[in-house]
Amino acid sequence: IVRLYYHKPVLFCVCAGNELFYMCLYLNAFIQGPVLGTLRAPFLAPDGAPCTLVEVAVLLFAPVFAFKQMTNVLQMFIAFGAINAYEQESAQRKRS
Repeated sequence: IVRLYYHKPVLFCVCAGNELFYMCLYLNAFIQGPVLGTLRAPFLAPDGAPCTLVEVAVLLFAPVFAFKQMTNVLQMFIAFGAINAYEQESAQRKRS
């Protein structure tokens, strides 16, 4: 997954999608945006009100955000393993 993530087109799309997710969340907090009369999402509006364009954009970019966050956690564990291996190797060299 991390190797796929670092291909330039994938990295660009994921970073752009992540930033757009944050921008849409920010917009959603301050403006309502145009209402999409035909689309309803009960988890966004329990009263059955139609969704706004900004809410739909948040939903569209949410999987990209989730993928980026999971990749960040995966990178952290890979780095932990590399640091651990380096420390063990360094400790063995000191003992020798």
